[in-house]
Amino acid sequence: MRSRSAGVLILSLIMLSGCARAVDPVEPGSPLTTLQEARVFQNDELVRLAQYVSPEWIVGGFEEPIPRMHGLSCDWMAGAASSPDVAGVMLPGGYDLEVKPTVNLIPILEMVAEEYQQDGWAVDWEEPNKHEDLMLTCPEGYVFFVSATMLRDGGLEYSMSSFSPCLKAPEGFTLFDEY
Repeated sequence: MRSRSAGVLILSLIMLSGCARAVDPVEPGSPLTTLQEARVFQNDELVRLAQYVSPEWIVGGFEEPIPRMHGLSCDWMAGAASSPDVAGVMLPGGYDLEVKPTVNLIPILEMVAEEYQQDGWAVDWEEPNKHEDLMLTCPEGYVFFVSATMLRDGGLEYSMSSFSPCLKAPEGFTLFDEY
């Protein structure tokens, strides 16, 4: 299950980078936020998003958000060629829940959108008038994607992905470290 979800996360990253508008060279965000702090914020928010799904509807998926993932170079996210000189790093995260196929996740996604917007987050639907893929951006620049996806076996997945803003790379950072 984790390898499929990791694949979905990587595909989301590729789609996100393909949609990114041309930007100037990436400047790292708040140097006061560490990758560990970013992970805590992201995973806390992923748990909050998961709590919109009633426990009796859950039939599988992750028991918790992905605890640690590789940091990604911000220049890659900006669409630039990969570079060994990493100016900054962003941190992806994820949490997938398989729910009963009889559950209608659209009202849940609409509730998430309404409540997050009231909390001052930017809320965007991937396609107008279709409420299956939701993008949430907090004022600090963290981006969360929440979607309802039909699985090949007829199941239904409530998928949540997170991406930190570009952060200052820690001393000795390599793309092989997990945070």
